[in-house]
Amino acid sequence: TGDASLEPGLFYRVRYGADIQFISLDSSKQSWLFADRYFKHKNHQPFIDAVLPDDSAVKWRIPFFHHPPFCAGPNHFNKESVSDYFLPRFVRAGVRAVFSGHQHNYQHSIDNGIHYFVSGGSGKFDSEQPKSSHFGKAKTQAWGGNEEGHFLLVEIKDKRMEVTPYGNLGDDGKLRPIKINVVTGNANVPPFRIEV
Repeated sequence: TGDASLEPGLFYRVRYGADIQFISLDSSKQSWLFADRYFKHKNHQPFIDAVLPDDSAVKWRIPFFHHPPFCAGPNHFNKESVSDYFLPRFVRAGVRAVFSGHQHNYQHSIDNGIHYFVSGGSGKFDSEQPKSSHFGKAKTQAWGGNEEGHFLLVEIKDKRMEVTPYGNLGDDGKLRPIKINVVTGNANVPPFRIEV
């Protein structure tokens, strides 16, 4: 089951059992310059309050939208208008993982115990690397996907989520994870694990 908030933009929630809710949040603007993002429109405030309440009763609330709050480039960077509005709401609602696109590579950031994934490599990829000078501000843990397209396989089993970015088929015809570049110095390689 699900519900939605329409015009302007598109916001909806799809529930999968009692433990998982996918939440689509429209981060677009009505016009390219000097306009507020759709999520700030008064029509959507009741919906946003309902899908991101001040509790963690739902085990997996999974927001997804286009413009990432954390991104180290190379062409797009942190979207402060998105982070200023949503990050406090994500914390209060017990969100553990957020998915965005916009930048055509893979990036994994962590802020306040919430994992932020940029996955914009399904339609094309950008061969230029993220800017290391932005890793700190973007809270980047790891990145990849600038050498090939990719998609994310997300598996949820009770209190654990595993995220694996897969790229081109290997020589044996099987799926293989993309090459991951670790920023933190930790063994942060696929699958990326999140616990509630």
